[in-house]
Amino acid sequence: ALVGLGDVYAKTQQMAAAETAYTRALDLYEKLARNDPAVYLPLLADTLNGLSVVCRKLGRLESAVALSLRSVAIFRELTNANPATYEAKLANSLNTLGNGYFSLYQREHVHSPDQECPQSCREAESAYQESLQIRQKLAKLDPQAYKPDLAMTLNGLGSFYLLTRRPQ
Repeated sequence: ALVGLGDVYAKTQQMAAAETAYTRALDLYEKLARNDPAVYLPLLADTLNGLSVVCRKLGRLESAVALSLRSVAIFRELTNANPATYEAKLANSLNTLGNGYFSLYQREHVHSPDQECPQSCREAESAYQESLQIRQKLAKLDPQAYKPDLAMTLNGLGSFYLLTRRPQ
């Protein structure tokens, strides 16, 4: 219920309330995942991803990236064990991670986009590319379900290449 509440607050741009709901859910899922990881690790990773989005929108970019990295690590582990169930979630978390790193890059290089691509730029591209690979594969299997997510990643990657002036 707390994650759902966080989602509603985030969609209605009530970021402080969303952060509170996600943070409360995160505290609960971290405790529950210790005792029953099979049930609660996926919920923990989803919550980390949602909180990451909120932190990025609040301008707390380092926190957003750290939360995304945790989400990606959990979903990567879950995907290794059960790809059919978790691959789409991994792609979503990677896309969120790409957005976080891209936002860091934009903040750090707002006036000098022609400089060499720093670490945040390389990390953003890597996360977007990995998300893209997964989403392309999923969209071939079920276009109706996965093409919107594929379009979202392509849009993020396109914006990334446009603003960083990097060749694709």
